[in-house]
Amino acid sequence: MRCMMNKKTAASLSRIILTSLVMLLSIAAMSSATNIIWDNGNGDYNWNEPLNWIGHAVPGTGTDQYARIRTTAGPVFSGQTANVYRIYLETAGNGTLTMNSGTLNTVNHIYAAALGTDRATINMNGGDVNVGGTFYVARDANSVADVNLSGGTITCAELSISIGGKINITGTGTLIINGDAIATITPWINSGWIKAYNGVGTVIVDTTTTPGKTIVTGLLSYKALIPNPVSDTNKVAVNGTNLIWRPGFGAASHDVYLGTDSNDVNSANRLLGDLNEDDTVDLNDISLLTEYWLQDPTGTDPNAGVNDDNIVDFIDYALLAQDWMESESPVFKGNQDANSFSPGTLAFDTKYYWRIDEVNGPDTVKGDVWNFATQTGKASIVTPLNGEPNVLSRAVLVWTADVGAISHDVYLGTTNPPATLVSDNQTATIYNPGGAIVNSITYYWRIDENYGATTIQGDVWNFTTINEANEPDLVFVQASDPQMGWSSCGGTMGYLWGTTIGKINNINPDFMLVTGDLVDNSTSDPQVATYKSYKSALNPTIECFEVPGNHDLGEPPDQAKYDRWANNYGYGTAPGAVPWYSFAYGNSFFIGLDTVVLCSPFNGQDVNEMNWLTQTLTDANTAGYDHIFVFMHYGFTGDKWGGAPARAAELKALLQEYHVKAVFDGHTHYDAYAMYGTLEDFTTRSCTCNLGSSPPPPGVRIVKVYSDRIEQEVRTLDSLP
Repeated sequence: MRCMMNKKTAASLSRIILTSLVMLLSIAAMSSATNIIWDNGNGDYNWNEPLNWIGHAVPGTGTDQYARIRTTAGPVFSGQTANVYRIYLETAGNGTLTMNSGTLNTVNHIYAAALGTDRATINMNGGDVNVGGTFYVARDANSVADVNLSGGTITCAELSISIGGKINITGTGTLIINGDAIATITPWINSGWIKAYNGVGTVIVDTTTTPGKTIVTGLLSYKALIPNPVSDTNKVAVNGTNLIWRPGFGAASHDVYLGTDSNDVNSANRLLGDLNEDDTVDLNDISLLTEYWLQDPTGTDPNAGVNDDNIVDFIDYALLAQDWMESESPVFKGNQDANSFSPGTLAFDTKYYWRIDEVNGPDTVKGDVWNFATQTGKASIVTPLNGEPNVLSRAVLVWTADVGAISHDVYLGTTNPPATLVSDNQTATIYNPGGAIVNSITYYWRIDENYGATTIQGDVWNFTTINEANEPDLVFVQASDPQMGWSSCGGTMGYLWGTTIGKINNINPDFMLVTGDLVDNSTSDPQVATYKSYKSALNPTIECFEVPGNHDLGEPPDQAKYDRWANNYGYGTAPGAVPWYSFAYGNSFFIGLDTVVLCSPFNGQDVNEMNWLTQTLTDANTAGYDHIFVFMHYGFTGDKWGGAPARAAELKALLQEYHVKAVFDGHTHYDAYAMYGTLEDFTTRSCTCNLGSSPPPPGVRIVKVYSDRIEQEVRTLDSLP
């Protein structure tokens, strides 16, 4: 049977066939262009020769141009210039690239060892490789890559090295990374992934010569390098400090020089003729040298030759004569094999100079003179600052002990210098004068540091207390959401909560408020124990008042959780306790609320709390307090009242009706402020870990209460003394 079709059908079919053919050709071309594979087909190793690429097309800079090199017979640059989008040096065939001179530019990345278990190699002897994206050295876990950077420059936007990757820098080889990459590459240098001269040299990292660039080079030095303490370091401990250095190349031993005069240290030399090491060259040394001559002139004793060549000859007598009757400089501390020297106990507040000469047989390489200054031994002032005015009469004295101080003597008085020793041999670095400080007086104080048998007298500092009319009636600190055990900040929560307690001790408020989420998991005994352990360091004169958050009670709460709260934190006696309460301080009244139950009621406890609150506010108004303050976990600006908007409106109206001055709350892990009529709502960040795209650092809110106003500010932990 013959099939017949009209012209329209035939034309349509032709278009379909033509379109399909074009698509197939496009796919084939795309596939070919995506993987342009090097085969060195022309045998001349020239990147720009089309015959060296399968398909006879040199890869270009289009986004689909992937140059893949899978052979040790890879491209060799000797003056050529090439531009490509991306390069893969694949370990599946030991991909190798050699640069002797010329330039290779990639728009995107270079993957050295992108897959497989063999080895990829870049031999960089000269020229320039410029990587517009990331330079990957051993991209995958099983791949291996060696970059032998002996000359030329590799410049990249970013560097990435995996465990199988190594960059060995020698000669004039230079690696340049955009930006400050010190934090990124330091672990790789420490682990030997980036090394110099196969590990016997020193990797030099420079971010200052060319701003915005990290320049990495290798140095093979015959001198000692990398002193520790770093030269010009201050406050070096007088006890337990060791001098450490990186040995120079080929050094068999080290001459150590140490003193307090730079000229002495720079000019001193070891007396080679002091064979018996009694610090003087005399007849005893000649006798010893003669003994070596007669017994074994080619012996193996390291002292057999004055010049350490293990051969006794006339050269040794000449060198000994050169040192005749000279005495060893006291700055020479000896010749030793180890690259670490213990100077023993150093003097306080002294600048030391030191030098290491590298010795290899008869050859000595003189080292540079380095220096460091020891600790003063004096305490450092923290608060009040020297000369600070308007210091509250509740102020405590806080200082930083110098390294190694065992205890501290505190002097405080109104004369300069202070004559009264108010605390003797105390171990704490904080002193609370209690009622000894009064208003409008200049006080002088001093801390003497005790180091066993040595006492270092401190500097005299002073401060002036505030006029009595400007002294607040009370000061309290609000800390919120310590949330022990929360994983968002890793293992820092306990440390930061402990830091918060220490800072509050230094502020010395009348009391502190913790507005909820003390722990992350309400049923976790270890989290509760951690919270309470750090809180136990709070000065006993500073009372702590807490209210529960949603993580403390769960949602919804129940009586068992209330009982657990009461047992852990107080403010009621289980069973039957409720976590709302009030207290008065001076002429101010404080109310702590459980907002968790107001948003998630159970057994009518939300109604009970509101009834209690109404009566408490009524009584407080009748009593005529200057201020009424409320502290709770959920603020009105938070997200939890969405399920209970009527209760939020009721609570807000009640607080306004009874003239509450301010509400202090947390929960959100950031700061917020709102005002409802005359009611102010202060939401305070977490004291340990915060939220948001740019989370604020941990902090607390400090509130000063006067009869007619309050003053408040949020302070980060780092900004507090």
